[in-house]
Amino acid sequence: MKALITGVALLVVLGLAYFLYSSPTAPAEMNEAEIAQIEAAAEAVGDQWLAALINLDVDAHAASLDPSSMHGNDG
Repeated sequence: MKALITGVALLVVLGLAYFLYSSPTAPAEMNEAEIAQIEAAAEAVGDQWLAALINLDVDAHAASLDPSSMHGNDG
């Protein structure tokens, strides 16, 4: 009988944990204006980077990179 009660209690705890942690809330979706703003910012940085490469401007190209991680730097 003790094993049965322990098993039922374990199932209740596991079921509760499943419902609490299995379905996180969905993130808020971005509207068209926010998407357009991000795309415009990314395009501007990309255009600056590409212009520096086309013009063989090493200083401008180096300024577009983050020296600590070599990732793109947006300004």
